[in-house]
Amino acid sequence: MIPERYRRLMVLGWYLFHASVYATITIAFWPHLVMMLAFLPLEEYRDRLLHRWRARRARRDGLDPETAQPEPVGAG
Repeated sequence: MIPERYRRLMVLGWYLFHASVYATITIAFWPHLVMMLAFLPLEEYRDRLLHRWRARRARRDGLDPETAQPEPVGAG
């Protein structure tokens, strides 16, 4: 079993490889890029991004980012 840190670095390396190929000869292997997402813990990334987004929004609205509650669905 490969440690999580090395797995993320490998996937990042392959994405950088594909980005450089796309930048030089404009060929992208989209199915392979999507398949590589299976090796990443996307749930963690989602939770992290939501937390950062809510904290930024709370700071913008003058609230404490740690105690701000998410808005109910349909509120706006």
